Amino acid sequence: MTQAIYDGITTYSSRHALVQLVGYRDGAGQKLVSQPFAQRLEERLIGDMLSTHSSNPANEWALLRCYWLAAESLGESFTPVGFEQPDEIRSLFHSARSVARAQSMDSRVVRQEERLFWDGLVRVLGSEQAIHDANTILRGVDGESSLVGLVDLYLSGWRPKEF
Repeated sequence: MTQAIYDGITTYSSRHALVQLVGYRDGAGQKLVSQPFAQRLEERLIGDMLSTHSSNPANEWALLRCYWLAAESLGESFTPVGFEQPDEIRSLFHSARSVARAQSMDSRVVRQEERLFWDGLVRVLGSEQAIHDANTILRGVDGESSLVGLVDLYLSGWRPKEF
């Protein structure tokens, strides 16, 4: 039954969520299937991602997490992935983005700062140059969007201060 559900899911992000839910990963897995079956599902997901780009990139909501799983699972044998489709690049960068919030004890003002999982992007894409090239492709379609600007900020060497 789990296999049939997996086959019916169209995005790698949702397949990853299923694999994590039924599997044995610490802090995530609910151990709903046998450990060998969970391992086969994870290996299939990784194989699918590394052999074929997403057929539905605009609907990927955790693409970086998916490729991070592949990079961590394969270790040194992981080969960085090349991205050329703007929708896929946008989904990858968007899934790397988060917002940090902080508030002083004596203030109602909540400071917000956008951040990227930069180390994850470098690991998945292979280098800052590859990130630059992907961002250039995205800029060609999206112009100077806030996401393109955030990636540019990191490419310039900026890193967030801890609150």
